[in-house]
Amino acid sequence: MNSPRNKSEAFALSYISNYTNETKWPIFGTIWLTHPLLYPRYCWKTNNMDFIERNKAMILEYYRTISGAIKTPELLKRFIDDPQLIRHIQAVDQILPEFEERIDEMTGEGNRVIVRSTCKGRFLENELEGTATFKSVEFPVAVGYYLKNGKIVDHWMISDHMALLEQLGWLENGVKSPR
Repeated sequence: MNSPRNKSEAFALSYISNYTNETKWPIFGTIWLTHPLLYPRYCWKTNNMDFIERNKAMILEYYRTISGAIKTPELLKRFIDDPQLIRHIQAVDQILPEFEERIDEMTGEGNRVIVRSTCKGRFLENELEGTATFKSVEFPVAVGYYLKNGKIVDHWMISDHMALLEQLGWLENGVKSPR
């Protein structure tokens, strides 16, 4: 196997070799150790650092554009090809208008970008009671995005709903607060 010419190529060669079901890790620059269980079968057959960095840059631009803005369908469709994610963002934007997302950590691999962020906004509407509380809330969110042709095509998401409910006064120490 040839030695890598730069850091990007070294990473690509260390992670995936010739699109086979084996991963090769460089040891001392020229000796290679092969481990067949580490090949990422769920990702596209590329780990080109430029490709990964472009995906991360696209997600960063997406966050910069939508954070603190009204999330119109036109704005979201510039970045998203996942109708479920568009509906979710618009629903959140109705109760936390112009919510902001601050990226705390981001990592990418193949066609996947994972973001850990903090969502911040002012709670407008209580659907159960129909009243506006205008309470400021801040809670952690983690989202995994799958990208294709520079757009988000699928996602998964988790958030700390308990922290949100406690900040709204609906829970106290994990127990529904009396009203």
